[in-house]
Amino acid sequence: MAESQDAQLAGLYGDIVTAGGLGPVLEGVLGPGFSVTRAGFYEAVVRRCDPGREQDILSGRHWRASVGVALLERLFHVDLAPAGHGVALAGGWMRSEHEAWALIASALDAADVRPIVDGCSDLSWSSNGLAVLSGDETEWWWQFHLAETHDPLPVLAPLIAAAAAQPRLRQLRPYTSMWSLCFSRCTRYPFSDEGPFIEAGRDPRTNATTYTVSASPQQARRPRVVLADPVEAAAYAAGLVPANSPAVAGSGPD
Repeated sequence: MAESQDAQLAGLYGDIVTAGGLGPVLEGVLGPGFSVTRAGFYEAVVRRCDPGREQDILSGRHWRASVGVALLERLFHVDLAPAGHGVALAGGWMRSEHEAWALIASALDAADVRPIVDGCSDLSWSSNGLAVLSGDETEWWWQFHLAETHDPLPVLAPLIAAAAAQPRLRQLRPYTSMWSLCFSRCTRYPFSDEGPFIEAGRDPRTNATTYTVSASPQQARRPRVVLADPVEAAAYAAGLVPANSPAVAGSGPD
């Protein structure tokens, strides 16, 4: 299977393979003002060599562009994100590598990446990007989860609504993981593990929904409280929030 994939990629991107991979191709096109790292035949990361001091999260000079390729047809995927951040804020597939390389150069040289992303029909903002653009990432994520348009587990809906009514929880960035509702001081991945952790489950005797509350995801296997009411679970979790712990924009330590 691996050999057939390699052959298929080589057939689609033979010119890039001949050039030594995406790294040499991007270095030749972009020039000495850009640094190309993590370069394999079919992937690479591009940054500015002289980003200067970061002052504005939307300044492209402090961003990175991650480039990859498709397997079934000749397409190039570009992700854009502030350097050092764990998630992409914008991205998309592009058919023309020349347009992709020009986009990368423009985005990483832009004082403001918004016109670059908005002006390219092949790119779109990710949910993390939309949160940044909102100006209040934490509240944007609360509204995102309260809208109930993405969570496949309806059992979490009453818990999210109850948690949103708790001021101490509302100051943290909510996120879901499997059957659990978690809270982070960092608004983007990787998240902090300081916030409480609520796992939805079922009582095997009654089949009723239960909510298991722990002080943090790291304590999920330690003694914890099991409650039947989402409002009580949210209130109990709020009491576990460390003092003076509002969410802060950005990512946790890798």
